[in-house]
Amino acid sequence: IFSLLTITTASYWYSHTHGLFSQEAHAAGTTYYASPGSLNISQLQPGDTLVLQDGIYSPVAIDCTSNARNGTAAAPITLKAEHERQAWLKSDGSASALYVNRCAYWVFEGLHASSADLNDDNGRSVIEVYASNHLTFRRLLIDHDNRYTNGPLLALLYDTTFCLVEESEFYYYHRHGVSDFASGNNTFRR
Repeated sequence: IFSLLTITTASYWYSHTHGLFSQEAHAAGTTYYASPGSLNISQLQPGDTLVLQDGIYSPVAIDCTSNARNGTAAAPITLKAEHERQAWLKSDGSASALYVNRCAYWVFEGLHASSADLNDDNGRSVIEVYASNHLTFRRLLIDHDNRYTNGPLLALLYDTTFCLVEESEFYYYHRHGVSDFASGNNTFRR
């Protein structure tokens, strides 16, 4: 039998006026809380967790070559909803609701992501992942791709490997729910 116990002791601070996060420090890293408009991916270190409070968020771009860091096998970086499906990454169809580029050891949990129809040539998948590895997508609700594009709801593209997609739901798409294009060793279950 395996059990995991996390004890959190910490300082707690928050400021809506300055766009700061609240934080709780613990042995595995720091837990930050963000509200819509105050999302800061660049501060996250291996082992950190960013909890998205309920609300509608603009598209999130995580690029580990410019604005983000990689996690590690022992200390992944986690982006999760405070209440499942209540943190909504919403796109107007011009960009992915969640874009991940060249990242390793990240966990995405309990998020709601969607797009909308937009008739232009730059439309993207709702969640688009490039050249990344060891990512976990757990208990996501992904819906409404841009029907003007030929993209899926979730796209694992070009050398995205060793990722896990589990317990997630895919609704309202016109072509593919999931694409694993030019990638491999990814696991899709439940």
